[in-house]
Amino acid sequence: MNYDEITKITADIKRTGMRVMILEGKSKCSMKSFRK
Repeated sequence: MNYDEITKITADIKRTGMRVMILEGKSKCSMKSFRK
């Protein structure tokens, strides 16, 4: 495991984390609008 590999892996984790957060945010927003 060299530094470049570690930075790539952490970047991938951050990207997937952001995607999950965005998806959760969208689902929460849709749930809120659905309740109205």
